[in-house]
Amino acid sequence: MVTSKEEADFIDNLNALPEKARSSKETLQYLVTKHYVVLKAAHDRGYSYEELTPFFKKFFHREIRGETLRKYMSRAKAELMNKGDKEKSPSKKAAKPHASPSKHGQLKPSKEELKDRVFSKPDDKIKGKFQNM
Repeated sequence: MVTSKEEADFIDNLNALPEKARSSKETLQYLVTKHYVVLKAAHDRGYSYEELTPFFKKFFHREIRGETLRKYMSRAKAELMNKGDKEKSPSKKAAKPHASPSKHGQLKPSKEELKDRVFSKPDDKIKGKFQNM
């Protein structure tokens, strides 16, 4: 059983811990994204992901497996491509028309128009049934 003295010591020791700096810049994913261009260039020159991992240990004092490096490079590529697309083109919502053609060439209503139809206009038949209860 824990005594109140032990519990008080536990709390005092935790409260005495100094502030610890945390930075998202220290993550392996961040490092891979930041250095994606040079990592990709080395990979394109024939170096495997496994052969690139020792550089993380040597320069960043961080270990990473080849498979993890491959996964993080894939994410970094997608992130960098999405970032470039967002800067070059307007958002997809702004580019969409209010209505789009259906299979038969007729315009179908947008989601917003459908939502307005469904939720803003009560059905009198249903409304009448519930009033009689």
